[in-house]
Amino acid sequence: MLTFFQQTIPQMLAAAGVKFGPPPGPPHHPDEDMERMIQGDLDKIHAYLKHEQELGRIRQTNTRLLAAMLFGCFANPALRAALPDEQTAAEIRKNAEEMVDIIWGGLKPE
Repeated sequence: MLTFFQQTIPQMLAAAGVKFGPPPGPPHHPDEDMERMIQGDLDKIHAYLKHEQELGRIRQTNTRLLAAMLFGCFANPALRAALPDEQTAAEIRKNAEEMVDIIWGGLKPE
């Protein structure tokens, strides 16, 4: 997911008229509709979390909202990297992993 956002967020910003760095490269999946791709990923994450919840491995929570939060853990660092104060690839990955760790730590069954 992190790779997907690193490739698509610069394109979305450019389409919105945000000026920064060199033009973005080709989209990760040029033949697919981005909205459908994102919703498909959210649905897969949601299904995984729902299954983990049913097995008692994570606490009872709104798994649809949780899926969106975890999805955002990958979108946020990629968005920040696309802005002028660019981070290294290692920093982007570290930030994404740390955000997931923070959320995941709060999901322990009670």
